[in-house]
Amino acid sequence: MKQNMKRVFYDLLTIKKEIAAAILIFAVGIYLGYTEPAQFAWILRSQLDQLKQMSELLQHHHLLMFFQIFINNTLLAILTLFSGVVLIFPIAWLLINGMIIGYLFSSLPAATNVGLLIAKGLLPHGLFELPAIWIASAYGIRFGVVMLSSLFRLVNQEQRQRAKQEIEHFANRSIPMIIFLTIILLMAAIIESTITPWLMNK
Repeated sequence: MKQNMKRVFYDLLTIKKEIAAAILIFAVGIYLGYTEPAQFAWILRSQLDQLKQMSELLQHHHLLMFFQIFINNTLLAILTLFSGVVLIFPIAWLLINGMIIGYLFSSLPAATNVGLLIAKGLLPHGLFELPAIWIASAYGIRFGVVMLSSLFRLVNQEQRQRAKQEIEHFANRSIPMIIFLTIILLMAAIIESTITPWLMNK
């Protein structure tokens, strides 16, 4: 386990550029959702309606809420991690998540204490959930780059073998990363289903 964690932290260092890119794309999503809410309302309203319905349905069932949040976020993170083969999915996931946050803030009444709302409603679970989103997306972006570069090596046998080794190496590295992300998202789900609702009701 200790060796796997060392491997994870080493891998995080190797994708630091992709993590920075993921954070930047997420920030662009927040900006777009906040400054152009009308342009993207048709995309975001269905997402928000689903979240609202789930929240209302499970607001008094914290255990069910925990499982719903944990399973949903974990499956999305794993899908994003491996969906880099099409590259667009990790980028789209980052943009949409950022746009939802920006859209929500643009819809707040003028008198809302935004700092307090962030501290109570986003920060507690966001400290775990947001890095997990960024890391999974960064890993997906790296996977997409590896897959795309391998396509250009198919004509040369030596390069083809090297590309195969890179893909196998990536697949082997992904298992400890999935475990790491699952632990982070587990902590985020516990907080989001218990502490966050309690703080919002204070």
